[in-house]
Amino acid sequence: MASKIQRLVSQARATFRKVGEEPAFSDEMKKLKEVINTLTSEDFNLSPSVARKQWNYRPYVVDSPSSCMEIYQCPEFSIGIFLIKPHKHMPFHDHPGMYGVMKVLFSSMTVTSYSKLEGQATPTQGIPVRCRFLSQLSLDSKSEPCVLYPEQGNIHQIQAGE
Repeated sequence: MASKIQRLVSQARATFRKVGEEPAFSDEMKKLKEVINTLTSEDFNLSPSVARKQWNYRPYVVDSPSSCMEIYQCPEFSIGIFLIKPHKHMPFHDHPGMYGVMKVLFSSMTVTSYSKLEGQATPTQGIPVRCRFLSQLSLDSKSEPCVLYPEQGNIHQIQAGE
């Protein structure tokens, strides 16, 4: 039997091969969210204490507020686990043209997302972009996965809870 991580990679591959093909893409995205919803921190050998440790990336950063564990990467998609220290945040950013599917493995987070207004250029560092507020979601490990779409809610900030 395939591990949960193998099932995640297989379903992600099936999902993102169907981008632009409706209703097939929506059906595959639903399946992907179901697979993601079964994941726990134990599947990745993580405990909540990992978020409280000091992460150093010398000589550049001492005690970083966040870190990323790369799980899988290919030309179509990547899978990573973002660790954010309690009460810290990942600043507003976007992933142009990409989907984002997020699941809280432990603790909680608040995702605030905006969509850029029509006619606005793709955000680049240092250049303001006009956006409209889309949502603010409070999520924990019991929450369904959150999806950010290429054109909707893609500009987002993640604030860690306890």
